Amino acid sequence: MFASELADHRPRRTVSSTTKALSVAAIACACSSMLIAANAVVLPCRGPACDSTFSSSTSVARQNAQHVLTTGVTTGTQNRLEINAFIQNNEQWSLFVQALASIQEDDQSDPKSYYQVAGIYGQPFVRYDGSGDTRPPPNAWPGYSFHRSILFPTWHRLHVALFEQTLQERAVQIAANYTDPVFQSAAQALRLPFWDWASNSVPPHQVISDAQVNFVAANGSILTMANPLVSYRFHPVDGEFEGPFNTDQSTVRHPTGFGTGARSNIVALQEQLASSQDDITSKTFNMLARVKTWPAFSNSASGDGNSTSNSLEALNDAIQLDVGGRAGHMSNPTVAAFDPIFWLHLANIDRLISLWEALHPDVLVSQGQSGAGSWTLPRDVQVDSSTELMPFRETDSTFWDSSQIMSTEKLGYSYPDFDGLDLANPDTVRLSVALQVSELYGPVRNASANSTGQANATSQQGDSSQPSYDWTVRVQSSVDALNGSYAVLLFVGPIPEDAAEFRDSHSFVGSHSVWTSAVMPGSDNVESFVHLNGALSQRAGISSTDPEAVAPFLTQNIGWRVVKDDELVGAEQVPSLNILAIATRMTLDANAALPDYGEPQSYPDITAGQLGGQSSSE
Repeated sequence: MFASELADHRPRRTVSSTTKALSVAAIACACSSMLIAANAVVLPCRGPACDSTFSSSTSVARQNAQHVLTTGVTTGTQNRLEINAFIQNNEQWSLFVQALASIQEDDQSDPKSYYQVAGIYGQPFVRYDGSGDTRPPPNAWPGYSFHRSILFPTWHRLHVALFEQTLQERAVQIAANYTDPVFQSAAQALRLPFWDWASNSVPPHQVISDAQVNFVAANGSILTMANPLVSYRFHPVDGEFEGPFNTDQSTVRHPTGFGTGARSNIVALQEQLASSQDDITSKTFNMLARVKTWPAFSNSASGDGNSTSNSLEALNDAIQLDVGGRAGHMSNPTVAAFDPIFWLHLANIDRLISLWEALHPDVLVSQGQSGAGSWTLPRDVQVDSSTELMPFRETDSTFWDSSQIMSTEKLGYSYPDFDGLDLANPDTVRLSVALQVSELYGPVRNASANSTGQANATSQQGDSSQPSYDWTVRVQSSVDALNGSYAVLLFVGPIPEDAAEFRDSHSFVGSHSVWTSAVMPGSDNVESFVHLNGALSQRAGISSTDPEAVAPFLTQNIGWRVVKDDELVGAEQVPSLNILAIATRMTLDANAALPDYGEPQSYPDITAGQLGGQSSSE
């Protein structure tokens, strides 16, 4: 909501559903008239004219042969803002919530409606805008998104760009009704906000709990509307969705029930996100500081054993599970994109791509695997920077590929992290970004943070050129182990008997999140890493990181539990589970922004005595 002084100076009233519907209809009608008058493109469809896999609930007739183009926003390059800062911009906030609500209310058959753009990701599993064949390849993921693939970052970049341009176009239409030109300017500059969960794991109340939000209307008054960020209401929900989502009328987070009675549990959401702050901050810092190759950065498929830090996809999966909880939409890739917070989250994923690229300007998208496949590609085939990223069209006859979108300016946006930097000087950019990453997410920043749980110490590193060791736990497990999403929780110290107390425990140090679905194909192993130095120093009182001190302590105190839908699952049900402790020698020069890391050294005996621990013979 706005600052209180705004409410004091303008009359407040509630917009009725009828008035709101008429307003949206008027905008849509006006836009349609302008398009027809200009002989503009009539947007194509998911529908019978497009393919044979179509469900009647999303039918609309194709009116010509032209397609939805992914251009990004075309009003110049503007920053995406962090959500907490974005909310303070009254003009952009007012246009944003109206535009988001408007596209959510569009007919679900409209290919640029919220439903259709979100549905590209997973369900309803139909062909979008004539992209690819009429059916997906056998045994491939039937959505268009890529998982466990080197294309994970770049495909997601384009999906966010299409959503952003759709949202901004609607904001421009709405701003045309305002007499104050500041709103037209705000619409031109509007970009999708990002949620920097590595700095603030709990989003502001305007995103997760406020049922109503205020906005400045065209006549200058303050109005109230249903908050389009807390959920998306299907109209109607597709009965063919994977259960229980085929009966949920709206998207939910940590739901208290199922179907029409499902409601988000805000307290549970806040508690889980807060409990993950240390873990997610350290994972973000170490990914940016330590991961050097595109395969290790891009996706969560188990690597060659040389990595000791998380991939971008592993970070994505952790946030998705933390937000969704048991039976929440974000916990399942088939329907996650329908939750409005998905887009704020993915905007931050894209920001991390930009930060990592700035730190590694010479690393390009490399050849790799298609992972789970997609609507357009079979599983486990070779892909590279020239692979078409369907369904995102550059022109009517061509699709974008990864090599074309490493610069965000081409898609009309940037991030505040790059303000004032000479992007033509990669060395200067690298140094500036390294300093920002260290300040935002590094151990020094976290050690000086307040004690509210928003950001505590996450790791330990030397403050001079003297070497120390970074301790990490690598967790690997199969995506199909439990027929859906699950997590492995790591502890250093006593483990509660009640699963409901796991994340609140003083001994909880982090998680390995497997974000999947019963319809996600494959039995691949995925991996993630939990960084232990912060827990060792702050919770266990271990002042030295030397293996002689740490290895015996971890052998006696490390443990883990497998959970699915917030319930304990026996580790024997995940036979692929493999947990290994690793120490990496590191030094931090007084003049360096980031540490230097040596070769990782495995310590299998630390975990060998427990089910799922890697033994020295493996």
